[in-house]
Amino acid sequence: LPRFPACAAAAVGRAWTRRAKITRCVLGMLLSRRAKKKTRTKRGGKYKRAGVAELIWALFAAVVVLAWCLGVAAHVAFALAARCNYPGGVALARLHALRADVPGTVHVDADAATTGASRFGQVREGRGWSYRKDEGDDVDRSGFDYLVP
Repeated sequence: LPRFPACAAAAVGRAWTRRAKITRCVLGMLLSRRAKKKTRTKRGGKYKRAGVAELIWALFAAVVVLAWCLGVAAHVAFALAARCNYPGGVALARLHALRADVPGTVHVDADAATTGASRFGQVREGRGWSYRKDEGDDVDRSGFDYLVP
């Protein structure tokens, strides 16, 4: 078990067990100018301020929540960026979106086939659409209605 994830899991587990104190501390700081506890001190029965430990755990809990939110945001950003990694598939999808009502024969070039224009993108096959992936320089491209380079 690697050290850093084990230490992080232990710290998050401790914050989880102390969540009631952390919540009271954070709400106390938000709702009033100074966080108060209901325990009395030895001097005259005045409320004492939240301890440094509670403030540190509250800060730690906020950092954990912020790290989780940043992780989710990074996951969404990387997933959206990964959609652009397959330009051949994007070209085939755009062809289907632009010319959905006009079926024809489609030639998929080798470069487009290696960058995402696969059989999964050939969604209209059999409905008037046909796809060919002939390779080489001597391919007669004049017999095709659409070219996906």
